[in-house]
Amino acid sequence: MKAQTLLAAAALVAALSSPLVAAPCRVVGTVRAADGALLPDVRVRLEGVSVVSITDTQGHYALGGLSPEMKVTVVVTVSGFRPARHELTLVDGDNALDIVLEVGGRAESVDVTAELPLLQAGAGTSQIVISPRQIASLPSLGERDIFRTLQLLPGISGSHETSSGLYVRGGTPDQNLVSYDGFTVYHVDHLFGYFSAFNMEAVDEIRLSKGAYEAKYGGRLSSVMELVGRSGHPDRFTGTANLSLLSAGVVAAAPLGGKGSLLLAGRRSFQSPLYDKILDLAQGDDAPGPGGGPGGGGGGAFLRPVGGAAGPEGGPPPGTRMFSGGGGPLAAFEATPKSYFFDVNGKLVYDLSGRDRIELSLYGGRDDFDASRSLSLPSFSPLGGAAGFTISGTIDDLDLASWANRGASAAWGRRWSERAHTRLTLGRSTYDEERERSSSSNITRTGEAAGGPVFAPRAGAFSTDEDNVLGDLTLRLDNTVAAGRAHRLDFGLELTRADIDYRFDSQLPDLPEAGDEGEEGRPRGQLFVAPGLLLDRASEGAIDAAYVQHSWSPARRINVTSGARVARFDDTGETYLEPRVSATAGLSDRLRLKAAWGRYHQFVQRITREDRLQGDREFWTVADGGTVPVSDATHIVAGAAFETAGVLVDVEAFDKRMNDLTEFAPRLRPDIATQDPSRFFFHGTGHARGVEMLVQKKAGRHNGWLGYTLSRTDREMPGLEAGVFPASHDQRHELKLVDMVRLGRWTFSGTWIFASGKPYTAPSGLSTITFDVPGLPGIAFDAVEFDGKNGARLPAYHRLDLAAHYEHTLGPGAVSFGATVFNLYDRANVWSREFVAVEGEVVQNDVTLMGRTVNVSASFRF
Repeated sequence: MKAQTLLAAAALVAALSSPLVAAPCRVVGTVRAADGALLPDVRVRLEGVSVVSITDTQGHYALGGLSPEMKVTVVVTVSGFRPARHELTLVDGDNALDIVLEVGGRAESVDVTAELPLLQAGAGTSQIVISPRQIASLPSLGERDIFRTLQLLPGISGSHETSSGLYVRGGTPDQNLVSYDGFTVYHVDHLFGYFSAFNMEAVDEIRLSKGAYEAKYGGRLSSVMELVGRSGHPDRFTGTANLSLLSAGVVAAAPLGGKGSLLLAGRRSFQSPLYDKILDLAQGDDAPGPGGGPGGGGGGAFLRPVGGAAGPEGGPPPGTRMFSGGGGPLAAFEATPKSYFFDVNGKLVYDLSGRDRIELSLYGGRDDFDASRSLSLPSFSPLGGAAGFTISGTIDDLDLASWANRGASAAWGRRWSERAHTRLTLGRSTYDEERERSSSSNITRTGEAAGGPVFAPRAGAFSTDEDNVLGDLTLRLDNTVAAGRAHRLDFGLELTRADIDYRFDSQLPDLPEAGDEGEEGRPRGQLFVAPGLLLDRASEGAIDAAYVQHSWSPARRINVTSGARVARFDDTGETYLEPRVSATAGLSDRLRLKAAWGRYHQFVQRITREDRLQGDREFWTVADGGTVPVSDATHIVAGAAFETAGVLVDVEAFDKRMNDLTEFAPRLRPDIATQDPSRFFFHGTGHARGVEMLVQKKAGRHNGWLGYTLSRTDREMPGLEAGVFPASHDQRHELKLVDMVRLGRWTFSGTWIFASGKPYTAPSGLSTITFDVPGLPGIAFDAVEFDGKNGARLPAYHRLDLAAHYEHTLGPGAVSFGATVFNLYDRANVWSREFVAVEGEVVQNDVTLMGRTVNVSASFRF
């Protein structure tokens, strides 16, 4: 599809909208928040007259079909803001009325009756709308974070502390489409997932569809999240400065002659005690081997003689990593990890005319992590002195990681009439991740082993390098045409080009020089044997898609939306049809039934690389129809909602079946030679189903909700595991409680989460691998053997968070202070279990998550 196709589609919109001539008298304008941000999807109506308009993505509305000299009252209501009423007498032509809404619930009175400002249930199925401005009062480990707020909703897992990504209805974070002002974001974490990659001061609104989403979107199996970047006020300067124990940030917005604004935002971390605490968890100081913990896992192996005696007893001091030569601990790695992150945002908005508007948006963010360390070994004799020689030297561990997101978009919006508009968006995004881990040694062996040769000095090294580089270029054309009050037509095109490289290189220890061999031709001094693996995958693909969708409201309480999306993927040469349909029916003004069904495909995928000892990792790649097939899913959703002015009860049941899922599982053993990596790609199916319930209190002094999810998520991958097994993120029960109360200038809030334990793969025992080296025959390597995949469960997860916020008006601005206690009762929640063989026994290490933690913050707005 070429550019001429896009222009032809835009011309079609103009042609369709041309007969929809505006009435001689209208009320037109925009709806904004007090800080100047344009508000989409706001209901604007005339009191006593059945004339209603919904603002578009640029906040525009139009109320037509009116007569001059009418006296009308324009009423605007939207969750999170105080209702607005404006009276005016109409004249011929357009009557301009720009509306500014004040945030709800900021009154001095303690008797708060406004709707809950934190979230708004959409009119369709499985839809949620949240404004970041209203989540500052909820507890947060760092700063206010929209992803953490979404994790408090039913159907979205709330126990993944180490990932800002969303596990939605049995899906994984890569199965969610995250769009920021029209470009795709592929990684949403700062600081190993304890922080979202998005500065909420630069985000205006988030819209989430948890399943069975509309035909306008595609390319993901689970859900869609749209982030709308914040724009400044067109008539005045605004700004914000924030400071917490993790980072500092500023936002500044300047008007552009009353026709637009330019907003710039920046945020950077600093290494405070709280920051160091998170790094300690990420580095995993309590893990039994290098790189343990949520950041990369631990693990290791100990040499022991077959039937040999154990060495001297001794245990590692807390917070250290121990090195052992088969006897007792010799020395400890001691190092302070270094890390930082930053992100920047920018957005320019400009009205070219009363009907045309352009937007330019950019985002960039980066994390760097350095946990390298060194160790000097004192002279010692291994195997309790039975080896007959001594060892001394140095060991250097290199552990470097970095990941970065960058994105930019340019959009042009055109309102052909109050019933038709077009939006053309060009977006470019990149993501790259690098991880380098190595251990090098310079070991000197002196003396003679009984019956063997003299051990000469030996230098050795092994390493793993992992790089993932991704580029995405997307061009979108979206059109909307309303025909009367009963029909709305949406159609458009999307052209995407994805280019992804991934390289995983696991190097063997250095081999001795030629001729440096023992009597039997074996390398001297080669005590450790490990497999090598190289996966070098370059992939690219083009997805050309078109969609059409029709919404029909035959009666006031009934809406049926049907549509289809067609995608052509050049790597497979196939065309994929995705029909979708949803319906809502109001049995009364309070009770509403809803249902939806749809088909979905995913072409750009993030593959799990299984590592049972050190923790799983993931990498992005483009499907090729062979090694990595195009995955697909079918969604079925049904539910009911009961809503009054003060209470919402929403229940939905979901069923999601997924096919052609891929996992990379190189189950290597120390006695296996270098392998062809293609044999370790496994394919299978997934099935997620469950019921979720939301009970929301929207009025009164206390606002909040209760969310509960009962679900099950299974996988079946022949060749990897026999039979059906639970997915690694499967959790049967999740309960969330959220409460917030405002008392004058103070806001107090609390959240409590309970989740049943996640699955993990438990060890079944040890196997012994025996090999010989010159002068020291009969060396045995203990390899941990595992039971059925994900056959055991971790302990249940639960935690209580509390927060208090104070806000005070200061001249033309406002200043606020906040404090959060995270995990109030210091629950030691287990993130993962790692296993290592020590002296013929399997030793278990529980990697725990954040304990009780306090954070404070301050903010100034003008």
